[in-house]
Amino acid sequence: ISEARELKASWSSDYVGVHFRRGDFHLMDGWIAHAERYVQAIEHVDNAIGKILPIFLATDATEGELDALKQSFPNRLIRRPPVDRLSDRGVQNAMIDWLLLSGATRLVLTPRSSFGETASIYGGVDFEYA
Repeated sequence: ISEARELKASWSSDYVGVHFRRGDFHLMDGWIAHAERYVQAIEHVDNAIGKILPIFLATDATEGELDALKQSFPNRLIRRPPVDRLSDRGVQNAMIDWLLLSGATRLVLTPRSSFGETASIYGGVDFEYA
């Protein structure tokens, strides 16, 4: 929890949280939202809140899968270094990501993933799906 607080304190007080799930979701044809859908959803959030905020990106995507986001928002993305999500540190990182998502101003979430939805409920944060 302290690591999540320290990270959040070093950012702007307002930020958009994005949960861009890949992992095993790439095996579920038709379920996966591609990066372009996240770009559209973030642009929609920007318009809805009327300002451009930093974007915290919680993801297990590969660098290649993030190209559209990196190109569309080159100076706005905040990411933590990737780790093996099945390791002890990976589980800790997931909890930190979840806490950071729960503190966002608005969320863009992966459809059918309870990770971001529960962060939204915990933090009382409005969201939309990519």
